[in-house]
Amino acid sequence: MSLSEEHITAIKNFISRKGIKYVDVQMEIIDHVASSIEEKMAADPNLSFETALKQTHSSFGIFGFSGMEDAIVNGLAKKYSILFWKKFGSFFGPKYILLVLLAGFLTYKLEVLMGDYQNLLTIFLLVTITLVVILAVLGLKYKAYHKLLVYRTSVSYVMFIGSFLQIFNLLVNKTSEAVIFGVNRNLLFGAIVLVVFVLYVVSAIKIALVGIKESKLLLDKYQLFES
Repeated sequence: MSLSEEHITAIKNFISRKGIKYVDVQMEIIDHVASSIEEKMAADPNLSFETALKQTHSSFGIFGFSGMEDAIVNGLAKKYSILFWKKFGSFFGPKYILLVLLAGFLTYKLEVLMGDYQNLLTIFLLVTITLVVILAVLGLKYKAYHKLLVYRTSVSYVMFIGSFLQIFNLLVNKTSEAVIFGVNRNLLFGAIVLVVFVLYVVSAIKIALVGIKESKLLLDKYQLFES
């Protein structure tokens, strides 16, 4: 037996009342619930839709849909975590490693010319603040995507840009000023930090773009479901 559009809408409203707020999570649960209801009503033609819905909800256990929601959230977080570290790690592979080393060398030389890691860090902080503001403004363009968990998960890496730089700044400040083989250890470590920071930013933006693309596809699918 196939459920009508009214039945699907009733399932969606029922799931929403249970506190499932993200649209893509709702869609995942709707698929499972609808399939279960169809099976129950096919097995017992006298079973009403409302009863089949209650039985299906009960089958999810004492935590209801929250258990499945947690599984979806954790699965999505794991998916994007793997994707992020794969992109970040690719910069240290054969394809980009020479460019990364060159960037580190040039950054170190720039620090030497400026005479202090902190001067260059200040520039990076200003650039970071500007970047975050630009990304926040661009985020308004995708306001409709905010109700999608996939969007929230994918852009979360961008939100850590400021914290990432602050943590590494603390590490650099604890590094010795010793000079080994003519290389200032503090400036060298600072150069490494700043290069890694740039790679992090690039990776975070790439992941956000992947999430935006996936969000668009999901939102189009959801709008079709709504029509």
